[in-house]
Amino acid sequence: MNTRLARTAVALILASIAGLGLAGCSGNSAGTAATPVVTPSASSSGSTLIAPIIVNLSSVNGQVVTVGLNNVVDLNTGATIVTNWRGEVADPTIAKFVEGHIEGGATFNPGITPLAVGASTVTVTNRITGFRTTFDLVVTQ
Repeated sequence: MNTRLARTAVALILASIAGLGLAGCSGNSAGTAATPVVTPSASSSGSTLIAPIIVNLSSVNGQVVTVGLNNVVDLNTGATIVTNWRGEVADPTIAKFVEGHIEGGATFNPGITPLAVGASTVTVTNRITGFRTTFDLVVTQ
């Protein structure tokens, strides 16, 4: 796992501890839906934490990404600048797009935060290059 992804995973896990209710992890290989890969670890409160679902923007076009309501989707931007990406969730009651940002010395990938069980189409565009990818998001209980 590269340093940026590791930092993002840690930041998202810390956000869940802070009460945002974020958790979940998986890889997404081309041609398959994201399948959670759970790596449990006990927090100081005794709850089990797992890393986010990780999706590569370069290979997710036309795929289905499944995420639990208590998880998040981390959008790996590869070598591109994380702040160049904009996203839209067709049904904003299902999930919201979170822009990538740089804070202090840490880089945070863009992502998707589920809001309700259901399905929606997500479109993510690089505002500099014009590269656009679209995938279906399914939020489960």
